[in-house]
This record gives sequence, structure tokens and C-alpha cells, in this order.
Amino acid sequence: MKKVVLTKEQAEAVKLAVADYGSDIVMDDHHRTIWGGTLKALNELPTHQLARALYVGYEIEPEYVPFEKAMEELKNGRPIICHVESSLSGEVVKERHQITSHTSSVELTGRQIIDGKWSVE
Repeated sequence: MKKVVLTKEQAEAVKLAVADYGSDIVMDDHHRTIWGGTLKALNELPTHQLARALYVGYEIEPEYVPFEKAMEELKNGRPIICHVESSLSGEVVKERHQITSHTSSVELTGRQIIDGKWSVE
């Protein structure tokens, strides 16, 4: 089973809830609780996603930036990440490529780009 992808706010809420109440209580109470304050982001999570986050683990969704902002950061020496969803022979592939300079390239020959997003590392 794969880790669930959470927003930064959801991940912080999960971390705080577990620290305050423990995984089992958070899981047991989730379906009948309206979380407030710093835990409000938990309300966005279906029970099955919370269970995966608690017992399998989670990754934090990157904060995407516009292409122009990514290029500006690259000029300032910060590595950027290209998140690409492509298709080759009908199979969809999700990839993450770190780009560290304007001369870096990503080899996607023969693939149809379905989606491309940028984040700053």
C-alpha cells in the first residue's frame, strides 16, 4: 500500500493530532468529530486517507509555482523540480526531475506530456 499525499496543512494537522491524542484515538474519533483550530485541515480527509496517513505514512504535496517563478528561482541558484505526467504507448507515468541549471534537461523523447508542474526545492 502506498503512502497518501497530503497538503502541508493536512500533514501538520495529522502530526499535531497524533502528538496530542495518539493515532488510535484520532482514527476512532475522526468520523464523528468536527476538528477545529490547528486540526481543522483533518476535516478535509476521508477516513480511508487518514488511516493510510496514520498507519502507512504520508508525503507532503509540493507547493507548485508558476513557470516564470521557477525560472527566477533557478537564476538565483535554487534547484527547481519539474513534476511531469507523461504518456508513452498509453501508459501514464509520473516523474520528478531536479533541475539545477539552465543547461539541465529532462529527456522525454517520444512521450506526450499530459501535465507539467514546478516546485522549488
